[in-house]
Amino acid sequence: MDDFYIILGKKIKEIRQKIGMTQEELAWKCGISLNFLGQIERGQKKPSIDTIKKISTALEISPSLLFDTMIYPSPKEDILIKKIQLLLKEGSEEDRKMIYNIMKSILIKRKKRKSK
Repeated sequence: MDDFYIILGKKIKEIRQKIGMTQEELAWKCGISLNFLGQIERGQKKPSIDTIKKISTALEISPSLLFDTMIYPSPKEDILIKKIQLLLKEGSEEDRKMIYNIMKSILIKRKKRKSK
């Protein structure tokens, strides 16, 4: 199977697990069989656009997130990210650089603490 479908399936599974949804729940919400969903998640079947739309609706995400290469935020995290983006747009370039450096510093410190 094409790598594209393997990656798509992994992303669907990753998001589903991140929000605490079982395969059974997702399959039921999408109106597809559990077996078919499992095959999609393993990259063994090519879902139609309609099925992708049903999956993204059931996961409460934009279909575009399934094709993005980033690690997916949960719907609640996604809202927070959008709020942060709106605040950043209101600030000056200097403000954005300062906020970026602060966030980067915090994340680096947390990473170092976790690795100890």
